[in-house]
Amino acid sequence: MKILFWVVLAALQGFFPFLVREEEACALQTGNYLYESLDDEKLAGISEELPESIQVIADDNGAKRTVELTDAQEIEAAVQLFMEIQIGERTDLYVTDRYHSISFTFEDGEKTVIRLNDKNLEWKNGELYELEGIGFFWESIFRD
Repeated sequence: MKILFWVVLAALQGFFPFLVREEEACALQTGNYLYESLDDEKLAGISEELPESIQVIADDNGAKRTVELTDAQEIEAAVQLFMEIQIGERTDLYVTDRYHSISFTFEDGEKTVIRLNDKNLEWKNGELYELEGIGFFWESIFRD
């Protein structure tokens, strides 16, 4: 009887994907590139269609710094560094008062926003993932 239950459950999950645990459905894979991992067509094709602008906001305890890139060469250099960022391990290390974001605005007006807690990705359901290689991107944006 137990075997029949598991066979039926497995079959139902194939027909009804919403029966898969939500945690499994939205988990990110360690080592994958960030731009390919976020289920965003614009980000996935960012090397072919560069954004018109990139805005990066660093908010440390209310001291907000904003950098907006609109120069094509600066955008291309920033995108190259952004494309090197990889998904790291899932973490529970949440830092209060360090809320950052990276926004890409494309020619068609579509905007993609990535939310960060310190330098960790804030993902669905409040999950946090370390980001490997984000330091190089961050340093190039806030180079002053």
